Amino acid sequence: MTRGRGPVADPELPLLLGCDVGTSAVKTVLLDSGGTLLARRIAEHPMRHPRPDWAENDPDDWYRGVATTVRGALADAAVDPARVVALSVVAQREPVVLVDGRGAPLTPSISWTDRRTADEARIVIERLGREWLIETTGTTPIPGTSLTHLLWLRRHQPDAWRRARHILAAKDYIVWRLTGAIATDPSTPGRSLMLDLRRGEWSHDICCAFEIDIERLAPIRERPWEVVGTLSAGAAQALGLPTALPIAMGGADDAAAALGAGAIEVGEICVGGGTAANWREGARRARRRSAGPRRRRPARGARTLHFRGRDREHGLVAALAARHARHR
Repeated sequence: MTRGRGPVADPELPLLLGCDVGTSAVKTVLLDSGGTLLARRIAEHPMRHPRPDWAENDPDDWYRGVATTVRGALADAAVDPARVVALSVVAQREPVVLVDGRGAPLTPSISWTDRRTADEARIVIERLGREWLIETTGTTPIPGTSLTHLLWLRRHQPDAWRRARHILAAKDYIVWRLTGAIATDPSTPGRSLMLDLRRGEWSHDICCAFEIDIERLAPIRERPWEVVGTLSAGAAQALGLPTALPIAMGGADDAAAALGAGAIEVGEICVGGGTAANWREGARRARRRSAGPRRRRPARGARTLHFRGRDREHGLVAALAARHARHR
């Protein structure tokens, strides 16, 4: 586990915790309400490769990582956990967790880096059309998106599919473990290939085309900064925090990174590096189609481009240079 300690905390300021459930690790930071970083912890989790081109996680590894890093950050900063006033989680968007009626995972979670779903991606494109899917969801239909994972699971693990009560994204599984709430935010479904981007809701057309029961999907409710629930007694004990601590809904990792970097205006860019290097650019949000007159208003979303593999940094630099040249 990686650790780090920042400045001494101001004993008068309340504290905040933020957790990022990434592809290879959970990262947690502890800050005071003035924005001073007090401690950070990283806990890696294993990526399993049972076959070539397969990549899976155990969802409970994510939860254990959250609990371990939160406890570690509190210990490193030597602060009273009672001073923490809120916690939020962000995460990768594509992996899904099938859970039964008790909330227990039924299968490993397929990573976005997994490439077993090429056939499912082809079927999705053949049935609905690549351009229509991009226009509707804002996402390119490729292997590794949530819809292709679900189609693969239904085909290859039918017993688990029948038993699944809920279908949760990685972040939403952690929120359920913390609060017992079954819900998601508007940003997390952005890489699911099932989101109606203009309406901000699950696409009935896409879900009906592939017989995905929308009632199984987490309802899109609170925005990332809004409270989704409070910390349960069991989760409070695991994390070393007070019971009933407010838990913010949280959201997508890329959107959160852009917000944290201050890339919130149209055309502003946030460059990120991790399992995939990427850049996120502020963009005008897609609008709901309407037969009436259109009004010009500054509604903003985010556009993300990812680079994977050995030459991802070179690809990122080349893309940014090309964009700069076009707009000079």
